[in-house]
Amino acid sequence: MTVPAPEAPDADDDLGLDPTEGDDTSDEPAPYAPPSEEEWKRTQAALAKANSEAKQFRLQARAKAGGDTPKPAPQGGDDPAAQEAAVAKLAEERADEVWKPRLVKYAARAALTAAGARTPDRLVRLVDFDAITFSEDGEVEGLEDQIDAFKADYPEMFKPARQAPGPRGVDASPRQPGSKPLSATERQLSRLGLR
Repeated sequence: MTVPAPEAPDADDDLGLDPTEGDDTSDEPAPYAPPSEEEWKRTQAALAKANSEAKQFRLQARAKAGGDTPKPAPQGGDDPAAQEAAVAKLAEERADEVWKPRLVKYAARAALTAAGARTPDRLVRLVDFDAITFSEDGEVEGLEDQIDAFKADYPEMFKPARQAPGPRGVDASPRQPGSKPLSATERQLSRLGLR
């Protein structure tokens, strides 16, 4: 006895799809319809939420990796002037964090070298960066005091000050201008009185 094979159900019937749907043979795209105001606001709100979540994830990842501590977003509401001021303040703080230590390090190395330090890189590590400021004209303030303290505390780390050349190497014997020095034979003759 043979059992008839069950019939395979039609895939389109099970999904509730119309087989004639989607048989568009025209090459024209559907006309553009802009989103409604409600759809636009909903989309923008979702985008802002996704951006803030992504920012939080980046900050958390940076903090876990040992990077910078997260900074709060600039506050200022809708006032563009307040936002610009907040951004300028954050930029100044960031510049102080990043560039001030580098500038102080280079200035300290140059000042220590000029002061005669034998190993300025070793002494740069002892400089208190927080005690050093920059004046309005860009001059480093507070570094000379620290260098003077280093000279007092670690004199062996500095080269001795050069002294002006003394009388050594200067012939103080009386000579007559234009006379050449006597040879050994001429000196002996002059001592014997023969010359």
